[in-house]
Amino acid sequence: MKKFLVFLWVLVMITGLAAAEGIGFTAGLEAVIYDINKPNEKEDAEPYIQANIIYENAFIDEALDLYVELAYAIGLTKDEYDDKNPQELYFDIMAGYNIGLGDSSILTVILENENFMLLSQDEDNAAGILRPGVRFNQSLDAGDIYIQADVPFAYMYFGLDSFMGLDITAGWESEFGLGLSVTGHMLFSDVWGDDSNGFTGLSLAASYETGPFYMELLATIPVKEEVAYTYFDSTMMSLIEGISITPLFKFTVMPGLKIYASCRFDQINVEGVDMGISPGIGITFSF
Repeated sequence: MKKFLVFLWVLVMITGLAAAEGIGFTAGLEAVIYDINKPNEKEDAEPYIQANIIYENAFIDEALDLYVELAYAIGLTKDEYDDKNPQELYFDIMAGYNIGLGDSSILTVILENENFMLLSQDEDNAAGILRPGVRFNQSLDAGDIYIQADVPFAYMYFGLDSFMGLDITAGWESEFGLGLSVTGHMLFSDVWGDDSNGFTGLSLAASYETGPFYMELLATIPVKEEVAYTYFDSTMMSLIEGISITPLFKFTVMPGLKIYASCRFDQINVEGVDMGISPGIGITFSF
């Protein structure tokens, strides 16, 4: 808990400086109760708190996009195996360079590096994923359509051998606030056995924004038994089998200040396994 309080203090100090400068910071605080319904005769739910700070901005006449995120999460209940509160540190940095192809087409070259560490573990506690990609965006009267291809490469993954995959996304962002996207996930590795190779699943997203209201629905659908839809998600929850559905509702209280609520329903359609329910609430402030 002391580490969380120190991180929160640093976050407040950084965002205070950002407020003075107004240079693209967002601070967030989220509380989630994982498996609140205690599926499969689970003894306890697992509440956790996460604090994060995000910086995003554009440079060189908006040709270069930069995104940086630092997050710290701590579980409020101790792990039954080592009697410690689970703690995770997450760091993500992504840069994209935009190349104009005429008046309405943009090609973006992307490089992202995600890193996470389980601070409550002593061994095999870190993962690093390098994610080069390319995105093509075409502006139309009905909005923007885009297609993106990423090649995630896990150069370390909690003590396992390195592995790589391929993600292909197609999406549409309308002029009236509606957004739709679908991503196909593939894996090229035998880390989890030969059955995990190839096409592993889909992730779908739909969003709608009007005035101060924002709504989003996320779904992940694995296509193989006992295989996760992807092994490159930014959270270990991606390793959960079965379909997951997460609705999210966000409200802008005032310029820069937003509150939101979400609830993840996972392990859907897994034989002999109960569905898990994990609600959460959060707040963000942009400077």
